[in-house]
Formats: sequence, structure tokens, C-alpha cells
Amino acid sequence: TINEAGADKDFRLETSNKTHAIFTDAGKDQVKILSGSGVTGADGLDVAFFVSGTIDSRGTGISGTSLFGGDVIVSGALGINTVTVTSDGKVGIGTTSPSYKLEVGGNAAFGEYLYHRGDSDTFIQFADDAIGITAGGEQLITITEAGQDYVQIGDGGDVDFQVRTDGNDNTLFVNGGTDKVGIGTNDPGTLLQLE
Repeated sequence: TINEAGADKDFRLETSNKTHAIFTDAGKDQVKILSGSGVTGADGLDVAFFVSGTIDSRGTGISGTSLFGGDVIVSGALGINTVTVTSDGKVGIGTTSPSYKLEVGGNAAFGEYLYHRGDSDTFIQFADDAIGITAGGEQLITITEAGQDYVQIGDGGDVDFQVRTDGNDNTLFVNGGTDKVGIGTNDPGTLLQLE
């Protein structure tokens, strides 16, 4: 036990390169690791634990990556704003036991795009009063609320539209290449063909 009496006595562990490898500030109840001195944000009265590092040091020969073994939990008020990183790489925000790579227990806000990883032309795009769903570079669905609300299928390219029901795979079929509509068929021979 160091400072068992609870006096205002700091503790500092030095290495050959760092004067503050581990530093406890008894007056502020702070623990700092590799903080040095004058590190922005490290000396605030609201800081209880600070770990310094070097940006972009991961995977390089430069020392500065903070590594935590096992699960990591960053807790907010009563665990409501908890951020959890599990040992198998799952991140939970607002949940302490995420089931997926990212699980949000509450609302989430996105700026504009949600991309499919490794497939840059497949995404969901959010805009003012509009949502677009694009796959393979073809905007397949556009939902807009601006004056007249509408749902648009396709963006003028060769996009077929198919409505499947329990008894028919082609209850309604629009051929994007021929502009023909089939009811009960996916190969309409006229502008409108009913089977």
C-alpha cells in the first residue's frame, strides 16, 4: 500500500524515456499513464484516468498504442451510456453484451451514407427528407417527402420490379428494359398482359 494514510502525496514511476510513466495525483484523485506534462486534456479536474499514446502508432515500430486485454467497458451514468468492447471484437453502445460487431442500445444518428464494406457502390444514403437504397451502382429505391411524398423504384435504368405473393411469384411484374407490365407473368409481351 502506498500512501495508506491518505495524505496529499503524489506517486510517480519513471522509465528511461518517460518521467511520468505512471503518475497518481493524490490531490486530484487522478491516475495517468505516460501522460508526461502539459498534455492537452490530461490535467482537467474531471479526468480520473488518462492514458497517453501516439496517433497512428498501431502496427508500426513506434511505441504509443494503448492495448487492453479482455473486455473494455467505458461507463457513463448508471451504465446507460456504456461503451463496451468485448474480447471477440464486438462494440456495444448502451449495452454491455453486444451480439453483433456493432450494437446500439438506443437511437443512432448517421451523417449521410451507410456503406457495405468492400462494396463501395452498395449503400443506403440519407438526405434531407429522403432515403436512397443503391446496390451495384443502381439506385433501386428512393423514398422522398417533399411536397408530394413518393416511393420510386429504379432511377431510369433497366430495373425490373416484382411483387411476389404466397400463390404467385409474379403477382405484379414490371420489366425495366421493355417498359411492359405483367400480372401473373414475368414475360409480358404487350404493354399490359394479364395471365
